[in-house]
Amino acid sequence: MSALGDTASELRSFLEPLWMLRRTLTGRLPDAGTSCSEGMCGFSASFVALALSAIDGGEWRVAGGWPQSGGGIACPRRSLRAHFWTVSEDGIVVDLTADQFGHPGIIVTGCNDPRYVESFTAEEIERHLPKVMPLAEEWLEIASTDGLVPSVHRLAA
Repeated sequence: MSALGDTASELRSFLEPLWMLRRTLTGRLPDAGTSCSEGMCGFSASFVALALSAIDGGEWRVAGGWPQSGGGIACPRRSLRAHFWTVSEDGIVVDLTADQFGHPGIIVTGCNDPRYVESFTAEEIERHLPKVMPLAEEWLEIASTDGLVPSVHRLAA
């Protein structure tokens, strides 16, 4: 696995108990047979963008799509579902929640991967971020304390 793949695996392992905690606190426990990542894509993509920016110093952003605007993630039966993922400035896609749609739990691929159809505009993403960033930033602080990412306090300096 690539270094980015290894990092993505570490981030997924870090997130799984936090997803379950979030689901427990909101009373939205997963049904039997569903992924613990279900419904966590916006929070997770935002966290991954922050974490990877801290780890490698590059620019990472949240991307996504909605079937009504021709985008999202293509499920194995080729139907599109609303979804968020993370994209680097040079077009690398990192998705830690694709298993909720029948894909592997960790996908690191290029932006030309036909499973990912970006249709949210920058303005739509900006409107969504205030809903997910507080939790993503809380997770980043925990990841920093755990030594998974560089100190967020150093990044602000």
